[in-house]
Amino acid sequence: MMEKAFWLEIAANEYTLPSGFSASELLPELLENLGSINSDLREHAYMTLALWIERDCLYTSEELYSVAAQLRSNLRLGLGEEGTDSVFLRSFSLLVLNNVVDYDNAHPFLQEQDVLEWLKEALAYYQSERDLRGYVSVKGWAHSVAHGADLLLAFAHNRYVHQLELEHILDVVAWRITAPAHEVFIDREDERLAVVVFEALSRELLPMSFLQQWIQGIVKPEGRKPWNEAFNVDEENRAFCNTRQFLNGLYFQLLLRNKQPATSASLREVLVQAIRELGPYFYE
Repeated sequence: MMEKAFWLEIAANEYTLPSGFSASELLPELLENLGSINSDLREHAYMTLALWIERDCLYTSEELYSVAAQLRSNLRLGLGEEGTDSVFLRSFSLLVLNNVVDYDNAHPFLQEQDVLEWLKEALAYYQSERDLRGYVSVKGWAHSVAHGADLLLAFAHNRYVHQLELEHILDVVAWRITAPAHEVFIDREDERLAVVVFEALSRELLPMSFLQQWIQGIVKPEGRKPWNEAFNVDEENRAFCNTRQFLNGLYFQLLLRNKQPATSASLREVLVQAIRELGPYFYE
């Protein structure tokens, strides 16, 4: 087991592999440190793996496949718990799995079955995660919602992900945003999710008919009370705040990003109507 100073020195040296070591021999400890409650160890483990995977290409396809298997297994450890330290391993496993998928996007090595199976698991995880904390005092970032969004973003760019899979991604984003919540997303989670949707739209595979129905499902979630009745139930009110923030964020993605999807102008009109509907007294 390496001392913390060893990993800090790697970080100080721009995450260059130290002489006398191989990336493979350091891999088990890096993966273990993803679950550390010490934020320095956890963050540097992530950054080291991210750069050794994508910048330096230090791992073989076989190693990356094995790493992904462990990361996917990590997503099930403690899943359903709230307020425990198990969230750190799950959340930082999401980030590194994102790096593996991004590597595949640039240097294809995965089969279609792999990508679709991993995406299915990621979507199931995202709907089962209950610990939605962002920054945790003393222990640092948990941020499972944001890190999950980053993984979905990587999948949205993948060559094996087509219209049906993109629709599934957007449906889970809508569910996450509108679900009754113990947390208001104050750490830019809503923006990260808006970016996922924007990039999915940029694939130019999603029909306007689906997008209109999708936004309507956010404005009026099936089986739920109207949003104007959410104020007297804390979890519903937090969900309402998350929903409004997300729709605002998506609108500005479609307004301010340089390269816009073909549906951008039409979708902005639908979003304006949705935002008006959620805050009728503010936009008269």
